[in-house]
Amino acid sequence: FEFGIMKLFKKKYNSARILTIFAVIVSLLILGTSYFVGYFEFVGQFVIPIIVIGTMISNFILAMAGQASNTLVYLLLNLLVGIVPYMVFYVSGKETAICWCISLIVSVILIVGAIIFKGRVVLQEIQKRFSV
Repeated sequence: FEFGIMKLFKKKYNSARILTIFAVIVSLLILGTSYFVGYFEFVGQFVIPIIVIGTMISNFILAMAGQASNTLVYLLLNLLVGIVPYMVFYVSGKETAICWCISLIVSVILIVGAIIFKGRVVLQEIQKRFSV
């Protein structure tokens, strides 16, 4: 874990990629552990959304700093990850935890911020990645 964090500060590595991979690995480990301990619902409703929000904000900062070209891709991916769980809860008719609602709000704010600060780059990246 510490060596991965040290790689974040080196120029030749994509910081957003490493950060996103760490967030996914930590989330999976926490979910697996909480399933066996008995806190699966608590972790799914409160801990995982906080990890997602932290990753979204970190990737937004990295994308605005303009470290690498793929940073914006990971920002858009994280924004999607912030929005999709809320949509799943809404379609399934289940009550949405407040942390997932906050994650949705942060996603919308960050995507608006990305469009405001780097509008043309965001649109070009969406067109390039989704062949629109």
